[in-house]
Amino acid sequence: MKSNNIEEVLNFANNLVAEKKFEIGFDYLIEHAYLFNNHLEYLKLIGLCCINLQKNEQALEAFEHAVKISGNDATSWFYLGTIYDSKSMYQ
Repeated sequence: MKSNNIEEVLNFANNLVAEKKFEIGFDYLIEHAYLFNNHLEYLKLIGLCCINLQKNEQALEAFEHAVKISGNDATSWFYLGTIYDSKSMYQ
């Protein structure tokens, strides 16, 4: 189900994540990356799917990009810190 509407994409992906269908959610979000790769909520959903699928490098990229877009988003910083901590990347 491809869509050009960010709200439709986010709602559908949020439902998949809520149902713990992370692989399907990840694949669905990747299909829309060319449209929404600079949208904060989109990046957070991708990152959350990646964390749950143990795709830590991709999660790291998503949350790093998210904090570049919105440096005051606490959720993005939290997950970024969690990934850094798990990889002993903090200084």
